Amino acid sequence: LTSGTTWHAAGLMVTFGSLSETSTEMRKHSKQLYSRLLEEETGMSTGFMPVGFIELATDEGYLEEYRRVAAFNRKCGVDVHELSPSEVADRFPLCNVDDVLAGFFVED
Repeated sequence: LTSGTTWHAAGLMVTFGSLSETSTEMRKHSKQLYSRLLEEETGMSTGFMPVGFIELATDEGYLEEYRRVAAFNRKCGVDVHELSPSEVADRFPLCNVDDVLAGFFVED
């Protein structure tokens, strides 16, 4: 694994965001592979550290889209929680939530 800019940062692996069951299952399997399965098979740690993920909705269009995605992802077994702006600030104090309508949080 590598680290650096976000397009190839180690651990930047999210399950939220897809409206495809196939894509969602691939995302879930990838997280399981790096967090547990590879170490079980090889005895070597990947160093993967799931830290959670928050997607922010800052306008009504994104809020509607993320609610639709969250409902679909829950159907696929992803534990997505809708957060109020104050709950986003509690989890990520450096975030300016002045224009945030909601956050969508996946813990692992």
